[in-house]
Amino acid sequence: KPTPSGLSWQLVEAFRNEEGQPRQRIVVCLGDASLPGERERKLIAKVLERKLRHPQDFFSGSPEMVSLSEATAGWIDRIYRRIIRDGRYCQVQPVGDTGDLSSASSCDFPCEGGKTSGALLEDVLVDDIEHEHSAMLGPLLPVKAAWESLGISQCLRELGFGKRQIVAASANIISRLVEPSSEYSLVSWIPTTALPELLGEDVLDVDHKRFYRISDKLLENHEAIEAHLRRQSRKLFPVDRTVMLYDLTNTYFEGDCLGNKKARRGNSKEKRNDRPLVVLGMIYDGSGFALAHKTFAGNTNDGKSLLGMVEELKNSNRPDLDAQDDEAQMELDEQEAGTEIKTLVVVDAGISTRENLVVLKEAGFSYLVNDTRGRRNRYSKQFAEHAEFQPLPGRGEDTGRPMVQVRMLRDPALDAGDHADNGEDEGSPCGQSADKRDTILLCRSEGREEKEQAMFSKAEERFLKEAQKLDLRLKNRRLVKPKKINQAIGRLKAKHPRVQRYYEIELRSEANPAEGLLFESKERQLREHRELFGCYVLRTDRQDLEPENLWNVYIGLTQAEEGFRALKTDLGLRPNFHQKEERVDGHIFITVIAYHLWKWIRQKLDDAGDTRDWVTVRGLLRTHCYATLIVPCENGGVYHLRKPGRPEAQQRRLYELFGIDTSNLIKTRVKFGETNAK
Repeated sequence: KPTPSGLSWQLVEAFRNEEGQPRQRIVVCLGDASLPGERERKLIAKVLERKLRHPQDFFSGSPEMVSLSEATAGWIDRIYRRIIRDGRYCQVQPVGDTGDLSSASSCDFPCEGGKTSGALLEDVLVDDIEHEHSAMLGPLLPVKAAWESLGISQCLRELGFGKRQIVAASANIISRLVEPSSEYSLVSWIPTTALPELLGEDVLDVDHKRFYRISDKLLENHEAIEAHLRRQSRKLFPVDRTVMLYDLTNTYFEGDCLGNKKARRGNSKEKRNDRPLVVLGMIYDGSGFALAHKTFAGNTNDGKSLLGMVEELKNSNRPDLDAQDDEAQMELDEQEAGTEIKTLVVVDAGISTRENLVVLKEAGFSYLVNDTRGRRNRYSKQFAEHAEFQPLPGRGEDTGRPMVQVRMLRDPALDAGDHADNGEDEGSPCGQSADKRDTILLCRSEGREEKEQAMFSKAEERFLKEAQKLDLRLKNRRLVKPKKINQAIGRLKAKHPRVQRYYEIELRSEANPAEGLLFESKERQLREHRELFGCYVLRTDRQDLEPENLWNVYIGLTQAEEGFRALKTDLGLRPNFHQKEERVDGHIFITVIAYHLWKWIRQKLDDAGDTRDWVTVRGLLRTHCYATLIVPCENGGVYHLRKPGRPEAQQRRLYELFGIDTSNLIKTRVKFGETNAK
């Protein structure tokens, strides 16, 4: 049957009516599905005919199934499921419909008190009851609940997305939390899940090219979508927008990515320096909700990315208003009335160059940065004055949390490189006057001290072990040429840069290399280095924050780190299989939207005091499935009952936590007679 886009396929049955007249009826409509060739189509029709006319004995052995290819068998399963759900061929029509993403479907059987009240089947052949078409359901439900709570379908409709486009977008984004995969793999993954029951049958008619087109359309509207998500998270949760966290990560490619000018070799955070990269900059609020993102070339230096993100910071700091957002309107009114509301931007040491701090201040932001480990040496005298430090509340042996001690002071450090001929203060990284020096918070953390000690000890152990191996090679005369010896020593130092600076390593005798190496520690430098384990320096231009406030804001940076871990591990940011720039950016944006769903789930767990992560929750829910029960009766009728399983105790508790009512899930009941054909 022709359509504007091509062919519309139908499976049609020929039969004779009671008067013996030849007739035809439509078994199922398949739309413009990309069916295989004519030979495979005939085989599909033959197998489906046997399954429909002989539902009781089909599985006892079917010669038609022996030579089926994987693709043909997949089409048979897909069309058979469509026939059962559609109910056109069956004697008893299914009750209810598949619903859509924006509204919950009613229960297909009349329910009382959450229990199903359905037909009473007699003469059931109990031993012949089977089930088929199991489909994963559990992990999809919290993600779908997050999607609906954030109102993403409504947002996409307002942006001009059609119903099928919304279904394709939701399937792509939801899959990122359940089982991240490429667009091509997504087509074969969807039929193994309950997405057709949750999103509607249209989700089965989406091919990988449509997923590509949806990625492009989402990217075109990314600013409006991110603004909508910022508004919704503000409405749903008590977010902290007085603080912003900015950090970067990168993602590598499987391929050369020649069609993407941003794909460049750089310093991979996953140690994949053999592959081209792109850099992702993310802005989070103080509660860990994503506000905005931007992609950069893979060779972009962390410190040079902030200038390109300042506009995004401004947009994220500007209230996103709609008709119901009275709180944001009040905030905007205060700003217009002249009330100064300065947002504190938390950045890591690699971004906090002097130029970037000036840019932040000129854009109207305050800053909080963690100085590099190298710069903390400037405060070694202040760190040595232990009596000046005060413990933070809620820390120490009595609480079971590592002790943290802090000391607040105006920046006392003098740096010749900061000296200005015009009389500006030397110690300020921004050339401030003495009365506007940065506030410095010196921190001593027992937990961090143990971590740094363990890391340095392991690095030191590896260095000494390799130095001893090199020494043995020299003594055994396996390395005798001076040039080769110097190269080996150079490689040893380059491989262990953190440790070698605290050791002297040289030949005992240039004339006789067989005497081996002389390597000994620089005791004073090593002792000073160890004394600073667990110490770090927080710097801010704010003068009104107490030590505990500064510490809590800095710890909020862990929200960004947790977010990046989720993006990279749980949500499929890495690796990226695309080649074109817009597809790469689209892949990243879909991952960012998935992060909003992940954060909704994470926040619900936190609010309930549940410390489990999404991976654990997903594993617990994975065994909750849809299945079709095949119930044969003595009279030759066969009932197909498709319904979700009963949640276990842990699953039921999680559904209650997420506000999910499983009694509203779709259930269908259809009946096949002995035969409808003569």
